[in-house]
Amino acid sequence: MTTRVSILVAAYNAEFYVAETIQSVLDQTFADWELVICDDGSTDATATIVQSFIDRDPRIKLVHQANSGGAAARNTAFSISRGEYIVLLDADDRILPEKLAIQVALLDMNSDVGVVYGDTWFCDQNGKRTHLESEQYPLQHKQGDVFYPLCCGNMMAVHSAMVRRAAINKVGGVHHPTKIQIADWDLWVRLAEKYPFIYHADPVADYRLHPMMSARQDNARKQVLQREFNVSRMEKLPRFAELTPKEKAQVYFATGRFCAGWKEPSHALKHYIRSWLHNPLYFKNYLAVFALLVGK
Repeated sequence: MTTRVSILVAAYNAEFYVAETIQSVLDQTFADWELVICDDGSTDATATIVQSFIDRDPRIKLVHQANSGGAAARNTAFSISRGEYIVLLDADDRILPEKLAIQVALLDMNSDVGVVYGDTWFCDQNGKRTHLESEQYPLQHKQGDVFYPLCCGNMMAVHSAMVRRAAINKVGGVHHPTKIQIADWDLWVRLAEKYPFIYHADPVADYRLHPMMSARQDNARKQVLQREFNVSRMEKLPRFAELTPKEKAQVYFATGRFCAGWKEPSHALKHYIRSWLHNPLYFKNYLAVFALLVGK
Protein backbone atom coordinates (compact mmCIF):
# COMPACT_ATOMS: atom_id res chain seq x y z
CA MET A 1 0.00 0.00 0.00
CA THR A 2 1.30 3.45 -0.96
CA THR A 3 2.22 5.97 1.73
CA ARG A 4 1.86 9.67 0.93
CA VAL A 5 5.27 10.72 2.31
CA SER A 6 8.51 8.85 2.94
CA ILE A 7 11.07 10.61 5.13
CA LEU A 8 14.55 9.19 4.48
CA VAL A 9 17.31 9.48 7.09
CA ALA A 10 20.94 8.43 6.67
CA ALA A 11 22.38 7.93 10.16
CA TYR A 12 26.01 7.42 11.11
CA ASN A 13 27.01 7.63 14.78
CA ALA A 14 24.07 9.95 15.41
CA GLU A 15 23.29 8.98 19.01
CA PHE A 16 23.41 12.58 20.27
CA TYR A 17 20.70 13.94 17.97
CA VAL A 18 18.74 11.16 16.25
CA ALA A 19 16.03 11.00 18.95
CA GLU A 20 15.20 14.68 18.35
CA THR A 21 15.12 14.03 14.61
CA ILE A 22 12.68 11.16 15.00
CA GLN A 23 10.52 13.07 17.48
CA SER A 24 10.18 15.94 14.99
CA VAL A 25 8.63 13.47 12.54
CA LEU A 26 6.32 12.04 15.19
CA ASP A 27 5.16 15.60 15.94
CA GLN A 28 3.86 16.18 12.39
CA THR A 29 0.23 17.23 12.03
CA PHE A 30 0.04 15.18 8.81
CA ALA A 31 -0.05 11.50 9.74
CA ASP A 32 0.29 9.51 6.48
CA TRP A 33 4.06 9.07 6.49
CA GLU A 34 6.77 6.49 6.93
CA LEU A 35 10.22 7.16 8.35
CA VAL A 36 12.96 5.01 6.81
CA ILE A 37 16.31 5.22 8.62
CA CYS A 38 19.42 3.65 7.13
CA ASP A 39 22.08 3.00 9.77
CA ASP A 40 25.29 3.48 7.80
CA GLY A 41 27.53 1.23 9.89
CA SER A 42 27.24 3.16 13.16
CA THR A 43 29.44 2.05 16.05
CA ASP A 44 27.53 3.92 18.76
CA ALA A 45 24.00 3.59 20.17
CA THR A 46 22.20 4.94 17.07
CA ALA A 47 20.47 1.65 16.20
CA THR A 48 19.38 1.04 19.80
CA ILE A 49 17.82 4.51 20.02
CA VAL A 50 16.00 4.07 16.71
CA GLN A 51 14.71 0.66 17.76
CA SER A 52 13.20 2.16 20.91
CA PHE A 53 11.04 4.38 18.68
CA ILE A 54 10.15 1.50 16.33
CA ASP A 55 8.76 -0.41 19.30
CA ARG A 56 6.28 2.45 19.77
CA ASP A 57 5.40 3.33 16.16
CA PRO A 58 5.34 0.89 13.23
CA ARG A 59 5.64 3.74 10.71
CA ILE A 60 9.36 3.86 11.54
CA LYS A 61 11.67 1.41 9.74
CA LEU A 62 15.36 0.68 10.24
CA VAL A 63 17.75 -0.87 7.73
CA HIS A 64 21.45 -1.53 8.26
CA GLN A 65 24.38 -1.38 5.87
CA ALA A 66 28.17 -1.33 6.07
CA ASN A 67 29.54 2.20 6.19
CA SER A 68 29.25 3.55 2.65
CA GLY A 69 28.56 7.26 3.08
CA GLY A 70 25.45 9.37 3.40
CA ALA A 71 24.55 9.35 -0.30
CA ALA A 72 24.61 5.55 -0.46
CA ALA A 73 22.58 5.35 2.76
CA ARG A 74 19.90 7.63 1.32
CA ASN A 75 19.81 5.48 -1.82
CA THR A 76 19.27 2.39 0.33
CA ALA A 77 16.46 4.07 2.28
CA PHE A 78 14.83 5.22 -0.97
CA SER A 79 14.96 1.69 -2.41
CA ILE A 80 12.74 0.30 0.36
CA SER A 81 10.46 3.33 0.76
CA ARG A 82 6.94 3.52 -0.66
CA GLY A 83 6.00 7.19 -0.47
CA GLU A 84 4.53 9.24 -3.29
CA TYR A 85 6.49 12.23 -1.95
CA ILE A 86 10.00 12.17 -0.51
CA VAL A 87 11.73 14.19 2.24
CA LEU A 88 15.48 13.87 2.89
CA LEU A 89 16.27 14.51 6.54
CA ASP A 90 19.70 14.39 8.18
CA ALA A 91 20.02 12.58 11.52
CA ASP A 92 21.04 15.74 13.39
CA ASP A 93 18.26 18.02 12.10
CA ARG A 94 14.53 18.50 12.69
CA ILE A 95 11.41 19.34 10.72
CA LEU A 96 8.68 21.62 12.06
CA PRO A 97 5.21 20.19 12.84
CA GLU A 98 3.36 21.69 9.83
CA LYS A 99 6.00 20.84 7.20
CA LEU A 100 4.38 17.74 5.73
CA ALA A 101 0.87 19.23 5.74
CA ILE A 102 1.99 22.42 3.97
CA GLN A 103 4.10 20.73 1.34
CA VAL A 104 1.79 17.81 0.54
CA ALA A 105 -0.97 20.35 -0.14
CA LEU A 106 1.29 22.35 -2.47
CA LEU A 107 2.38 19.31 -4.48
CA ASP A 108 -1.21 18.05 -4.66
CA MET A 109 -2.32 21.40 -6.09
CA ASN A 110 0.56 21.76 -8.58
CA SER A 111 0.96 18.56 -10.57
CA ASP A 112 3.69 19.99 -12.83
CA VAL A 113 5.97 20.95 -9.92
CA GLY A 114 8.79 18.59 -8.91
CA VAL A 115 9.98 20.23 -5.68
CA VAL A 116 8.51 22.48 -3.01
CA TYR A 117 10.65 23.99 -0.28
CA GLY A 118 10.34 26.49 2.54
CA ASP A 119 12.45 28.59 4.85
CA THR A 120 14.84 27.13 7.44
CA TRP A 121 15.86 28.03 10.96
CA PHE A 122 19.58 27.95 11.71
CA CYS A 123 20.21 26.47 15.16
CA ASP A 124 23.18 26.12 17.46
CA GLN A 125 24.46 22.70 18.52
CA ASN A 126 21.90 22.57 21.31
CA GLY A 127 19.05 23.09 18.87
CA LYS A 128 18.30 26.70 19.85
CA ARG A 129 17.07 28.73 16.88
CA THR A 130 19.23 31.72 16.02
CA HIS A 131 18.04 33.15 12.69
CA LEU A 132 16.26 32.27 9.46
CA GLU A 133 18.01 31.33 6.24
CA SER A 134 15.99 34.06 4.50
CA GLU A 135 17.45 36.63 6.91
CA GLN A 136 21.02 35.56 6.24
CA TYR A 137 20.52 35.15 2.47
CA PRO A 138 17.57 37.42 1.58
CA LEU A 139 17.89 36.96 -2.21
CA GLN A 140 18.71 33.26 -2.26
CA HIS A 141 15.33 31.57 -2.49
CA LYS A 142 13.97 31.27 -6.04
CA GLN A 143 11.03 29.50 -7.63
CA GLY A 144 9.77 28.54 -11.07
CA ASP A 145 12.58 27.66 -13.45
CA VAL A 146 15.55 27.57 -11.08
CA PHE A 147 18.04 25.59 -13.20
CA TYR A 148 20.45 28.47 -13.85
CA PRO A 149 20.52 29.89 -10.29
CA LEU A 150 20.97 26.36 -8.92
CA CYS A 151 23.93 25.81 -11.24
CA CYS A 152 25.54 28.78 -9.48
CA GLY A 153 25.02 27.26 -6.02
CA ASN A 154 22.66 25.50 -3.66
CA MET A 155 19.71 27.53 -2.39
CA MET A 156 18.10 25.54 0.42
CA ALA A 157 18.60 23.09 3.25
CA VAL A 158 17.91 19.56 2.12
CA HIS A 159 15.15 18.89 4.65
CA SER A 160 13.31 22.10 3.80
CA ALA A 161 12.16 20.40 0.57
CA MET A 162 9.66 17.76 -0.52
CA VAL A 163 10.06 15.99 -3.86
CA ARG A 164 7.87 13.84 -6.07
CA ARG A 165 9.08 10.26 -6.14
CA ALA A 166 8.24 10.07 -9.86
CA ALA A 167 10.48 13.10 -10.49
CA ILE A 168 13.41 11.46 -8.67
CA ASN A 169 12.98 8.33 -10.76
CA LYS A 170 12.87 10.37 -13.95
CA VAL A 171 16.20 12.11 -13.25
CA GLY A 172 18.10 8.94 -12.46
CA GLY A 173 17.54 8.34 -8.76
CA VAL A 174 18.44 10.10 -5.54
CA HIS A 175 22.25 10.24 -5.52
CA HIS A 176 25.37 9.29 -7.43
CA PRO A 177 27.12 6.71 -5.19
CA THR A 178 30.46 8.53 -4.89
CA LYS A 179 31.45 9.99 -1.51
CA ILE A 180 33.10 13.06 -3.09
CA GLN A 181 30.09 15.21 -3.96
CA ILE A 182 27.56 17.69 -2.62
CA ALA A 183 24.78 15.15 -2.95
CA ASP A 184 21.66 17.22 -2.32
CA TRP A 185 22.82 20.02 -4.64
CA ASP A 186 23.40 17.52 -7.45
CA LEU A 187 19.86 16.18 -6.99
CA TRP A 188 18.31 19.67 -7.04
CA VAL A 189 20.15 20.60 -10.25
CA ARG A 190 19.00 17.43 -12.01
CA LEU A 191 15.42 18.02 -10.88
CA ALA A 192 15.51 21.71 -11.84
CA GLU A 193 16.51 20.76 -15.38
CA LYS A 194 13.10 19.14 -15.85
CA TYR A 195 10.71 20.56 -13.24
CA PRO A 196 9.69 23.93 -11.77
CA PHE A 197 10.16 24.51 -8.03
CA ILE A 198 7.82 26.26 -5.59
CA TYR A 199 9.16 28.25 -2.65
CA HIS A 200 6.96 29.15 0.32
CA ALA A 201 8.05 31.47 3.10
CA ASP A 202 6.89 29.28 5.99
CA PRO A 203 9.81 27.95 8.05
CA VAL A 204 9.63 24.15 7.95
CA ALA A 205 13.08 22.98 9.08
CA ASP A 206 15.68 23.34 11.82
CA TYR A 207 19.29 23.13 10.58
CA ARG A 208 21.69 22.36 13.41
CA LEU A 209 25.24 23.75 13.25
CA HIS A 210 27.70 21.76 15.34
CA PRO A 211 31.39 20.83 15.27
CA MET A 212 30.86 17.23 14.10
CA MET A 213 28.66 18.00 11.07
CA SER A 214 30.18 16.89 7.77
CA ALA A 215 30.33 20.44 6.39
CA ARG A 216 32.73 21.31 9.22
CA GLN A 217 34.65 18.03 9.26
CA ASP A 218 35.64 18.03 5.59
CA ASN A 219 38.97 19.72 4.85
CA ALA A 220 39.37 22.45 2.24
CA ARG A 221 40.60 20.13 -0.52
CA LYS A 222 37.63 17.81 -0.09
CA GLN A 223 35.20 20.75 -0.10
CA VAL A 224 36.68 21.97 -3.39
CA LEU A 225 36.77 18.53 -5.01
CA GLN A 226 33.12 18.00 -4.07
CA ARG A 227 32.14 21.29 -5.69
CA GLU A 228 34.14 20.50 -8.83
CA PHE A 229 32.56 17.06 -9.10
CA ASN A 230 29.11 18.62 -9.00
CA VAL A 231 30.05 21.15 -11.68
CA SER A 232 31.39 18.36 -13.91
CA ARG A 233 28.07 16.55 -13.50
CA MET A 234 25.95 19.57 -14.37
CA GLU A 235 28.08 20.32 -17.44
CA LYS A 236 26.86 17.02 -18.92
CA LEU A 237 23.18 18.00 -18.63
CA PRO A 238 21.55 19.08 -21.92
CA ARG A 239 20.20 22.30 -20.43
CA PHE A 240 23.66 23.39 -19.30
CA ALA A 241 24.67 23.60 -22.96
CA GLU A 242 21.72 25.95 -23.50
CA LEU A 243 22.89 28.49 -20.92
CA THR A 244 24.14 31.76 -22.37
CA PRO A 245 27.87 32.53 -22.25
CA LYS A 246 27.19 35.12 -19.54
CA GLU A 247 25.29 32.55 -17.46
CA LYS A 248 28.08 29.98 -17.83
CA ALA A 249 30.58 32.66 -16.85
CA GLN A 250 28.61 33.26 -13.66
CA VAL A 251 28.55 29.53 -12.87
CA TYR A 252 32.34 29.28 -13.17
CA PHE A 253 32.86 32.54 -11.30
CA ALA A 254 30.75 31.23 -8.41
CA THR A 255 32.85 28.05 -8.39
CA GLY A 256 36.07 30.07 -8.38
CA ARG A 257 34.83 32.20 -5.51
CA PHE A 258 33.94 29.05 -3.57
CA CYS A 259 37.46 27.65 -4.09
CA ALA A 260 39.01 30.97 -3.07
CA GLY A 261 36.92 30.96 0.09
CA TRP A 262 38.47 27.61 0.99
CA LYS A 263 41.98 28.97 0.36
CA GLU A 264 42.59 26.88 -2.78
CA PRO A 265 43.93 29.58 -5.15
CA SER A 266 45.04 27.29 -7.98
CA HIS A 267 41.54 25.79 -8.22
CA ALA A 268 39.98 29.23 -7.95
CA LEU A 269 42.15 30.62 -10.75
CA LYS A 270 41.21 27.74 -13.04
CA HIS A 271 37.51 28.56 -12.70
CA TYR A 272 38.01 32.33 -12.98
CA ILE A 273 39.79 31.70 -16.29
CA ARG A 274 36.90 29.56 -17.49
CA SER A 275 34.53 32.34 -16.50
CA TRP A 276 36.66 34.92 -18.37
CA LEU A 277 36.67 32.74 -21.52
CA HIS A 278 32.87 32.82 -21.56
CA ASN A 279 32.56 36.52 -20.73
CA PRO A 280 35.77 38.60 -21.02
CA LEU A 281 33.86 41.74 -20.02
CA TYR A 282 32.79 40.40 -16.60
CA PHE A 283 34.79 42.78 -14.41
CA LYS A 284 34.42 40.73 -11.22
CA ASN A 285 36.80 38.15 -12.70
CA TYR A 286 39.56 40.75 -12.85
CA LEU A 287 38.94 41.82 -9.27
CA ALA A 288 38.90 38.19 -8.11
CA VAL A 289 42.15 37.33 -9.88
CA PHE A 290 43.79 40.46 -8.48
CA ALA A 291 42.70 39.41 -4.98
CA LEU A 292 44.28 35.99 -5.53
CA LEU A 293 47.54 37.54 -6.72
CA VAL A 294 47.86 39.84 -3.73
CA GLY A 295 46.82 37.09 -1.36
CA LYS A 296 43.56 38.59 -0.12
